[in-house]
Amino acid sequence: MVGFTVAHVAVGAADMAGQRRDGVEVFRMFAAPHGDGAAQRHGHTHEDYVELTKTAITWLILMSTAVGYFFGHQGAWSFWSVLHTILGTLDRFRNRALNQWYEREADRKMRRTADRPIPSGRLSADRALVFGILLSLAGFAELTWIDWLAGFLDCSPF
Repeated sequence: MVGFTVAHVAVGAADMAGQRRDGVEVFRMFAAPHGDGAAQRHGHTHEDYVELTKTAITWLILMSTAVGYFFGHQGAWSFWSVLHTILGTLDRFRNRALNQWYEREADRKMRRTADRPIPSGRLSADRALVFGILLSLAGFAELTWIDWLAGFLDCSPF
């Protein structure tokens, strides 16, 4: 978890300095140990899963959630309230993963998207689908635990 915190600070500092860095690049710099032989033997790395979730986009969502939370919250701040707000926001990772799984054939044909984990063959479509489903179940469980209506709306296509 410390690696992700450092990565978030690094992304924010790079943005403020005008040196745009992708979340995957920051993950490589801080959170992923180099030479992870176990992940390489199976043909995929943790970085591919991180790239599948498009962390840079989710970072922007998390920042706007923090601003809304700051201005909308009344009363004393609670660690658990902030934690569940962040976890509910991070549920958006599953949208990115399932979207890349769904659009894998079109991504394979376009030069701009051909290097993504699924079209490039670094990650199989089956693994990406399972990863997206697991993220969906975790997000549904988190939101339903807080409020059943939030969990239901999270699963709806609207």
